[in-house]
Amino acid sequence: MNNFLKKNTNLNVFLLIVILVTVAYFFGTKKNSQENNDNTKEETISLIPRVGSQAPDFNLKDINGKEYKLKDYQGEKYVLVIFETTWCPWCTKEREDLDDLYLEAEDKMAVITIDIGESNQTVKEHIKKYDIKRPWLLDDKENIPNIYAANSTPSHFLIDKKGQIVWMRPGYTTREILFDLLSFVR
Repeated sequence: MNNFLKKNTNLNVFLLIVILVTVAYFFGTKKNSQENNDNTKEETISLIPRVGSQAPDFNLKDINGKEYKLKDYQGEKYVLVIFETTWCPWCTKEREDLDDLYLEAEDKMAVITIDIGESNQTVKEHIKKYDIKRPWLLDDKENIPNIYAANSTPSHFLIDKKGQIVWMRPGYTTREILFDLLSFVR
């Protein structure tokens, strides 16, 4: 019996060591994985545009093929970028106010619409039907709204002459609020 306990004690110590090493490995790996996830979250969060951050550049064409680049406005004027679609009821409600703002602020602020995922023909018909004055750019691949994290239509971003976002707002915006933006650019 005494011999049996000695053999089992050695086996028990061996098993205990294996268990401890396995547990230590598991918790060490989980901790490193958690640290990596935290770093990834921080990097992702820092990439999401917000007030005070540099606005992501874009290079898009309007319905006539004219190219627009955000960086072309740097040092020149503020830019109000609106993400919308032709079928969005809130976008339709803002349409006239945005055109009025475009005409009023033309010397100080560009007002640019970026259409999300619609065809040139659909947008062209919409612009003609409503006699829209402001530039309406096409993003049929829907890349730019994703970069800006524009998760609703309309979504608005006011970008200053240095290329920084100074104001942003998701959803419908009243005429009063839109025209208050002129206080940023005067």
